[in-house]
Amino acid sequence: MKIFEDLKRLSEEHSSKLALVYLPTLGEIEGNEPEEWIQFLEIESRALDIPFINALSIFRSLPYENVIGMFIREGQVGYTDAAGHLNDQGNEFVARAIYDALKNQPALSQSLSLHRRN
Repeated sequence: MKIFEDLKRLSEEHSSKLALVYLPTLGEIEGNEPEEWIQFLEIESRALDIPFINALSIFRSLPYENVIGMFIREGQVGYTDAAGHLNDQGNEFVARAIYDALKNQPALSQSLSLHRRN
């Protein structure tokens, strides 16, 4: 909790807005959910009035075939350990999901509208 308190204080000192986003691994989407960790994040962020976006639940709301297509598969690219990371489609999906979630946060929606790019 101390880390979140420090992050919030630093963001306020710099006149910025803090939000926490949980980006899951493909394994977590497939069923290995770290429930205790997510509960901790939800409780602590709520206690500090920090917006929390759980991308795990967003991914799980989609058909599994669509989700797999948003992650880099083993051998798909020539970078070591790239497998399991979001690909371009996945990054775009997450960015839109984060934007949609944040625009519904009263403390952040005005700032987002000032910086919106289509």
